[in-house]
This record gives sequence, structure tokens and C-alpha cells, in this order.
Amino acid sequence: MKKSFLIAFLLLQVWAFGQTKNEVLFKIQYKPQATYSNTIQLTSQNIFTYGGSEEILADLKESGMENPMTLDQNSTIKTVFRTGKIKGGKEFPIQIEVTDVSESDGGKSVLPKGLVFYGNCAESGLPKLDSLSGISYDESTKKALLDVTRDLFLQIDIPEKRIKVGDTFSQSMPISIPGGPAEAIMDVVADYKLISITNNFANFDIQITYKINSGAIDSIQAVGKGTGKMTYDTKNFYITKHESNTEISLDIKDKEIDFSIKSKQSMVQTSTLTN
Repeated sequence: MKKSFLIAFLLLQVWAFGQTKNEVLFKIQYKPQATYSNTIQLTSQNIFTYGGSEEILADLKESGMENPMTLDQNSTIKTVFRTGKIKGGKEFPIQIEVTDVSESDGGKSVLPKGLVFYGNCAESGLPKLDSLSGISYDESTKKALLDVTRDLFLQIDIPEKRIKVGDTFSQSMPISIPGGPAEAIMDVVADYKLISITNNFANFDIQITYKINSGAIDSIQAVGKGTGKMTYDTKNFYITKHESNTEISLDIKDKEIDFSIKSKQSMVQTSTLTN
């Protein structure tokens, strides 16, 4: 009896601490019959500088456009993920509702308040969204919104792995940049280093790099870097906080006009789980 109790106790410790206090099992997993409340806060400054012939620059000035032009923006998006009971022993329904949106310039958000996505999720995978409601859209816009949301989930689609303190893993994501008749691909690479594990929370430092890949068109040049931090709940397998500060320089040359963008961006994402 005492031996059985000891085995059960040891198994519990392995589950609670991800094997050891210096190692975690990293995987992103949503629970059935749970609620995740999420907030994304974004602050950005973009400086646009235009170049070209004297005639074009004169036309821009006459139209009232500043050169360079600075655009500062602050936005907040709040969402709630609600999951249901497991069906057929494999998947459970998931509903994602945009509950609040605020934009400092009064503009429209990509994900407006009242929008609700529907889909299914497996405990070992990420949500697969297939429909939406709450806002009246045509079919092409609905498809575009579903695609945008799927891309957001791809950013956290990281293969399951065990990580020790001091270890690093990388995640790469391509971003397309229109360039007239063609487009360039900018590779965004984030390197996550496990710094510490405290009370079932793993703390990571992040290094971010942006660069145009070797196949990009000559008319577009871009480079960038950033840093960040991430907190991961090792017991419930989800990210509770992700913050980043990045700087990107983008130069685009066209036949008649050139312009550059210097962008600084700060983003903080938080998530809270309730059963």
C-alpha cells in the first residue's frame, strides 16, 4: 500500500513539473470545457518617407501630404475562447468571440467587435475554424477573415518538445510583401531561450530577426530585429504572456516613386484560463 502511494506521488510530481524543475514539456494545447480570456495591446510608430522626381514630390506636397509622415497608433483587442465537451473521444467544439476593440485613430479593426468564429479542436492540436457570424460579410470577406485567423494560429503552431533551462528553439514564419507585379517574402525568425522555471511557469527570452529571403525581388529591401519575453504555463500547456518590441526598415522602389518605412512596434498579449 505504501509502495503504491509512493509511485502515485512520484507520477504526480513528474506531471506537475514537466519531469524536472529544470525541464519542461512545451506544447500548445487547449482544454475542453474551458474559457480563455485574451488581450492584445499594440503600440506602433511608422515613419513614411517618399522619394521621386521633383514633379511627383511637388504633387504630393500640393495634396497636403507630409514628407516624411509619422503615424502613431495604439490598439487593443479582447477575445474569449470557449471550448465545449469532447465529441466522439477526439475533438471538441471551440468558439472565438471578439468582445472588445479600441483603435486610437478611430479606424476599423481587422477583427471587429461582435465577430464570432466557430470550429473544432483536438486536445493535441490547434483550432480548425470553418465559419463565422455576428457581422454581415460577403463570402470573399468571410474567407479572408478565416485565413487571417488561421495565420494567427500558425504563429503558435510549435512542435511538442522537451526543453531544459538554457536550451533554445526557433520558429520561422514567412510574410509576403506586395511589390507591384510580384511580391517579396520576408522571413521572421524568433529564437526562444528557456531562462527559468518557477511555480509551474516557464520564462523565455526571445530574439527576433526580419530579413528578405534570397529569392526576393530587387525593388524591395527589408531588415529588422526585436526582443521579447514569454511566460508558459507548464501545467495547463498554454502561453499566459507574450511581449515583444521590434524595429523594421522597409524600402520599396517603383518606376515613378520610392518610399521607405521605419516601423517601431510594441505588443503585449495576455491570456487567462478558467475552467
